[in-house]
Amino acid sequence: MTTAINYDEFIKNASIVHSDMAMNYHNALEFFILHRGIHKGRLDMVTYNYKEKFLLFSVGFLQADENDNYFFEYTPKRDCDIMDNIEVSPKNENIKITYFIGGQQYDPQVVKEFVFVAAMYHEFKIRITFLEKPTENFEFVVHSRKFIMEPELRKKLMVSKLTTDLNIYNQGMCTKI
Repeated sequence: MTTAINYDEFIKNASIVHSDMAMNYHNALEFFILHRGIHKGRLDMVTYNYKEKFLLFSVGFLQADENDNYFFEYTPKRDCDIMDNIEVSPKNENIKITYFIGGQQYDPQVVKEFVFVAAMYHEFKIRITFLEKPTENFEFVVHSRKFIMEPELRKKLMVSKLTTDLNIYNQGMCTKI
């Protein structure tokens, strides 16, 4: 029988510590191991802020959508268990973000997170659409918060039915409710 887990309750009840010094998965894992001992084994997750810079050398590398707006699709590395607080900077009303999970489009104002560990069979893409043609050498940064989990907790989420406000993660897939 599959265990049902509510995402909001799960996060609220988890013991989570944030690392301001971790810049990547390896730093966060070191932090997790060190602080797990400090917390006497009662540490479920570590979060860290992550950023990835992009530089558009040429608009020719971009694709165009049905409205002739240029866009860039970014597939984040699966080096974490959960990813949230995704933003693009510089903030600009001419840049729009959209998520694609398993080919379905999502509004990032509505879907706040992606649970990689519970959706291993679905691809997560972030589409950055430029409502005006970007200049060459335009630089932008994708910011996010990433979570890494304690291994037993990770296993539990992989085999459970995890429900968020809009999605159900079950058997490695993420589907809209």
